[in-house]
Amino acid sequence: MTADRPSGFTLFEVLLVIAIMGVIAAVVAPMVFRGFSGTKSRAAALEIAAALRQARGAAVAENADVAVVFDIGRKAYAVDRAKPRVLAGDLHLAFYGAQGEQVAADRGGIRFFADGSATGGQVSVGDGKTRYNVDVDWLTGRITVAATPP
Repeated sequence: MTADRPSGFTLFEVLLVIAIMGVIAAVVAPMVFRGFSGTKSRAAALEIAAALRQARGAAVAENADVAVVFDIGRKAYAVDRAKPRVLAGDLHLAFYGAQGEQVAADRGGIRFFADGSATGGQVSVGDGKTRYNVDVDWLTGRITVAATPP
């Protein structure tokens, strides 16, 4: 630094840095927010998996059948006779299960037995961009969550 030049930045240097930061923000922001698109779907799938695990645990602990019923029309589910939980309005819910557990065209369930096994089935939750499947193995009652293409 020379003695005749004051310390600090010129207006041009400050504007140049602000312009570069703006370009970087415009490029990076869409990439960051694209990663958040499946957050609601994933949270809903994990919530359903937790309800299914709760039902399985209750069936084993109480030595009695416990069912989780899905109402596709209302986008809701309930463990046994508990208050139904309704999913967010922009999520899509689909259910595939044993025909014997189908209550109506848009209502069905997965039943867990005292030995931990189940009638089996799959619940699919998605928002149009991402989809998660919650699978219940009929033999073991094991519950898994996996992302699938929409």
